[in-house]
Amino acid sequence: MGKSHMDERSRALCYFYRHPPKASGVKPVPYTKIPALVPAKPRLSADQVRMAVKRFHLKRRPRGRPEGFRKTTPTEDKAILSTFKKVRQPLGSCVESRDVWNALPAGVRLKVCMRTIRNRLREMGYAMDEKLAGDDKGVAWRKTRVSFCDRRKKWTEAMWTNRVQGVGDFRFFTFFPKRFKRRQAVKSCPRTIMSKQEKTKSSFLKPKHHIFKRSEYKLCSKAKVFGLTTSNGRSLVVPCPLHPTSPEWIKILKDRVRPFLADVFPGRSSYTLLLDGESILHTPEAKEAMKECGVRLLAPWPAHSPDLNPQENVWGWAEKKLRKAEQKNDTFPVFKRRIVQIAMQYGSKGNLVPSLAGKMVRCLERKGGVIGK
Repeated sequence: MGKSHMDERSRALCYFYRHPPKASGVKPVPYTKIPALVPAKPRLSADQVRMAVKRFHLKRRPRGRPEGFRKTTPTEDKAILSTFKKVRQPLGSCVESRDVWNALPAGVRLKVCMRTIRNRLREMGYAMDEKLAGDDKGVAWRKTRVSFCDRRKKWTEAMWTNRVQGVGDFRFFTFFPKRFKRRQAVKSCPRTIMSKQEKTKSSFLKPKHHIFKRSEYKLCSKAKVFGLTTSNGRSLVVPCPLHPTSPEWIKILKDRVRPFLADVFPGRSSYTLLLDGESILHTPEAKEAMKECGVRLLAPWPAHSPDLNPQENVWGWAEKKLRKAEQKNDTFPVFKRRIVQIAMQYGSKGNLVPSLAGKMVRCLERKGGVIGK
């Protein structure tokens, strides 16, 4: 049958009756019954219908984007870049693809998603990266860290989970007055979108010293908490004094930590915890109390090594959520309550202890240098 006997509309109808869309409510029609439904002359045979369906199927527009297709035009790419440069002022402030997306003109925002923004900025040389920090404490400090990691470099994730029941840490959270919040947000963010050339510039480095003067810090309020995350994904967050003494730590240990561990690990009488080098944890009284409670510390812990303690991941995540949740008229008591609520919501609790396996390897690869999160 030649094309002159069947126009494009008739071939489309043949294909429709043979492969109707689900939403049309039409059931597939056999080849022999389709000729009666298609007004083509001369009358079609079943073989002709079959060939018409085949030809139309081959001519249909292929699904997916054509080769070389871009979701954005060069003008829209420029709009994304200019919006990004406006949003990240002052330089060094925390910027994510969502922040850029929210600031785009409405027409562009409806057309693109955050993944497209990340891809376009990456094409232009900008990507999310960790800020550099001058945290190196010297040769002796690196050797101590290497020694600690070298003893445990063969421990797998499963071995860490079986041998260490939890990781814990103390943490300060600072409530800033309104006029300090902008400077704090810019200087304290650990990562942002930047280029490789910008990474070494002073605006994009973590501050080596305090970002506020002593007189300014006196106007801020501080809260301190103790956090503990177990190997099976349970967590405890306890408010504590700003400068806890050994007796105060012993009270927290006996009233909160021991009952918590007994509830999480009902079949155990002793627990190995990874805690940092806080002096109150290592007094004779504290050691005796921990022995009574069946708590043993993973030692010797290398000093000034928060990057090796997975509990720091919780604090970094909680700090970010806490700043986003802050309201202009929040009071310090509200801020203190919110610390515990947010820290308890951390979503990857079960991965903290197993992540120590990778931390040991990365620390050795960097010869004791800082590894970040």
